[in-house]
Amino acid sequence: AEPPGGYVNIPDYGYYKYHPQKVTWLLAYFVCRAEHARLVILNSEGEAKSIAAKWKLPDSWAWIGTHDLFEEGCLCHTQQSNS
Repeated sequence: AEPPGGYVNIPDYGYYKYHPQKVTWLLAYFVCRAEHARLVILNSEGEAKSIAAKWKLPDSWAWIGTHDLFEEGCLCHTQQSNS
């Protein structure tokens, strides 16, 4: 099956999409959910480097699926089923 529009396969890691618009973490989260996706959860340095190399990220940063919205300094992630 073809990936949804704008998603690219990074071998050994899966499908990713980079949105270059600068938005808040919460808006980025909702955009991903609307696409039936989630903010990236980096599982290795290799995955992080592969993603950064693919898009040559100009600011060396992007929102990821970790936050402390519920309690300052208490990090949790957005890992959820896409069903």
